[in-house]
Amino acid sequence: MTRRYNTRLITSRRSYTAGEIAKLLHINKQTVFLWLKGGLRPIEEHTKPLLIMGYELRRYLAETRKKRKAPLKENEYYCLKCRKATLAESGTEETAPTGKRIGKDAREQFIRRAKCEHCKTGVNRYV
Repeated sequence: MTRRYNTRLITSRRSYTAGEIAKLLHINKQTVFLWLKGGLRPIEEHTKPLLIMGYELRRYLAETRKKRKAPLKENEYYCLKCRKATLAESGTEETAPTGKRIGKDAREQFIRRAKCEHCKTGVNRYV
C-alpha cells in the first residue's frame, strides 16, 4: 500500500475518530491504531470514542514522512533493496539522456545508472 496520504483532506480544527480517519484516507482502521502506538496523540487517553485532532494527525503524518527521507550527496544513489543512500560500485556508472527537458531554462535531463556497492542491485538517479 501507499504511504502517501492526502493531508489536504484533513481539517485542522476538527476532531476525528479512528473510523473517520480510516475512511478519509482510505486505509484500514487498524493502521490508525498502529499510528496511536507509534506516536499519534489523541485528545484524551482512555476515552471512548477516541478522538484525534486534525492538526495532530497532520503533524504526525508530516513527521513520519520526514523520517523516511534520505538526503543524497552528489555521488550517492538511493538503493531500494538496502533502503539507504549508497555509493555506486566502481566502474558501473553510466549516464544517458532521457530525452526530456526540465526547468524554466529547458535543460536536458540525464539518468545515471549504476550498481549498489553493497548488494549489487541496479540504482538510478536523475540529474
